[in-house]
Amino acid sequence: MTRLDDIHLIAHEKLQKQFTLTPVRLKHPLPERSMRALGLVKIDGKVFSSDKFLRVLLMNINVAFFREVRTIFLGPKVELNLPVFSSETILMGNKRMFFLDVQRRGGYDRHDDTALYSRLVAIKEKYPDLLAKPQKMGREIDKTFSQAACYVETSRDQDEQALTLFHEYLDVFLEMVQQTQSLTGDLLEQAHRDYDAYTNTVVDHDPAAKVYRILFGKKGGVERVLELFFAC
Repeated sequence: MTRLDDIHLIAHEKLQKQFTLTPVRLKHPLPERSMRALGLVKIDGKVFSSDKFLRVLLMNINVAFFREVRTIFLGPKVELNLPVFSSETILMGNKRMFFLDVQRRGGYDRHDDTALYSRLVAIKEKYPDLLAKPQKMGREIDKTFSQAACYVETSRDQDEQALTLFHEYLDVFLEMVQQTQSLTGDLLEQAHRDYDAYTNTVVDHDPAAKVYRILFGKKGGVERVLELFFAC
C-alpha cells in the first residue's frame, strides 16, 4: 500500500514525466540542520525550476525522529498568472495532518476561477470520510486559501484516500499549467504586483515561515522561505 510518507517521491515521478526539471543551486543548500534546534531538525529535499515553473519544491523535514513533514509547492512562472499548488503532510506515528490546495496568488477580484474550483470542489466532495476532522491554520493565512482547500487530521489507514485526492488535484493543476500561455504588457505587470503581495502575506503569516524564523533567525528564516518558495 502506498503511504503519505512517500508523497514527495510520488509527486517528483509524476512531474518528471511532463516537465524537464532543472535543479536550483541554493544559497543555503540542502540538506541542512538548524543549530538553534541543536541539530535535531533536519531539512532535506529537492528544488527545481522549468519552462513553466518558477519553483518546484519537494521537501522533507525531520524533527527529532518523532515528527516528519512532507512539503510540496509548485509555483508556476509569474507570467502564467496561475494559482500555486501546495500540499503539506505532517506525520506523527499513526496520526497525520494533511493540507492540500490550489490557491490564487493575489488579485482575487480580477479572476474568474469558477470552472477550476468547481472541478476541485467536486473532487473534494467525493471524500467525506477523509474530511471529517477539519483544521485551521490561522486567520490571516486562511485568507489565501481557496474554497477547494483541504486541511484535515487523518489516520494512517486513510493514506490511500489522501493520495488519491492528491493525484486528482494535481492532474487538474498540471493540465491547467500545460495549457496556459504567458501574459505581456500591463497584465504581466499586474501579475507581478499580485505575486509580490501574495509573497509578503506568506512570509508574514504562514506557519511554516514562522518556523523558519525560529530555526534560523528572522533574517536567515526569511531568506530561506523566499529562496525555496519564491525564487527571491
